[in-house]
Amino acid sequence: MLDFLEGCIQHIERDKAFHSSAFFSESYQLLRNDWMVICKEYEIPKYWFSLHVLIEIMLDKYYIDNNIEKLTLFYHELKTERNTVVKGLDFLEHPEPATFMERYDRFCEIQYLFHYQNIDRIAYALHRIYQQIGLDIAWYSRHENPLVIAMAKLYDTWKERLPQLGLHQIQSSNEGE
Repeated sequence: MLDFLEGCIQHIERDKAFHSSAFFSESYQLLRNDWMVICKEYEIPKYWFSLHVLIEIMLDKYYIDNNIEKLTLFYHELKTERNTVVKGLDFLEHPEPATFMERYDRFCEIQYLFHYQNIDRIAYALHRIYQQIGLDIAWYSRHENPLVIAMAKLYDTWKERLPQLGLHQIQSSNEGE
């Protein structure tokens, strides 16, 4: 149980460090203007929020494309540690553990992150996040195809600049822990 809680805390700390990193800041600055234009053209609200999410999803895509065996291991670990998650939710007195575990099991079953290998799933993932937090999602169905093309170009621009953006520093700091 202690490992579970330490893992949760470590995730929160890494997320804070990532969002305050030079890598994130420089990625944000690199993509900001182009993303703002895309959001305006395709009616995506809250460009600043979506850019934060987009950078994280694109980083996931990059790691998945280059470390598919780690993603396979990730899903294996999730399935084998299901009881630890159940105990952790109980310990934390989660208000809806059954709903959480239903979604957890679905996430493990579908293995959704493998879909990030396909660039159009990045647009879909952003749409689903907007849907889950109650933001307008009409933009997705109206503009899906041109949005996917625009996101692919943005991803390619960002991916080419990863060494200059400091991807190595992010990888090194995560491997050192």
